[in-house]
Amino acid sequence: MDHSGILYHSYDSASGSFTAAQVPLEEVKVKVWIADARITLVQRFYNPTPNRIGRAKYCFPVPASAAICAFQFKSSDGRILRGECKEKDLAQEQYEAAVASGQMAGLLEYVTDDISVGHIPAYAVVETHLAYVMTLYTGDYMDQKA
Repeated sequence: MDHSGILYHSYDSASGSFTAAQVPLEEVKVKVWIADARITLVQRFYNPTPNRIGRAKYCFPVPASAAICAFQFKSSDGRILRGECKEKDLAQEQYEAAVASGQMAGLLEYVTDDISVGHIPAYAVVETHLAYVMTLYTGDYMDQKA
C-alpha cells in the first residue's frame, strides 16, 4: 500500500481483525508560483463505503527543504477546517476532544508531516489543501550529481 493520502484501519467482520485501508484519491491540482516558491496542492478523496471512517491520517511527503505554511480540510457538506499553529500539548488535547465528540478534526505534527483526520462521513468527498514554501535550486541539476 502506498504510504501517502488518507490512511485508516478498517474492521473486517469476517476475520474479526483490522486491516490497513486507504481512502481513494479522486483528483489532484497543483499550483506553483516560482517567484516566491509557494506550492499549493489540492487533493480530493472519496469515502466509497457506507461506514464513517474514524481516526485516519493524511500523509504527504513534503520535500526536505519545504515548510508547511497553510493547511485546510474541506468536506462535501461545506465544512472547512483551517490549520492554525498552537502549542503541541494544547493542540493534541483539542484534537482528542473534538474526535471524542464526533467532530471532523485535524492535527498536523511537524515531526512526522502526518495530519490526523477524525471522522470522514460515509460516501463523503473531502479535499485537502496544503500550501508550503521551499527553496528552489536554480542551477543545472546534472551539475549536482558530479
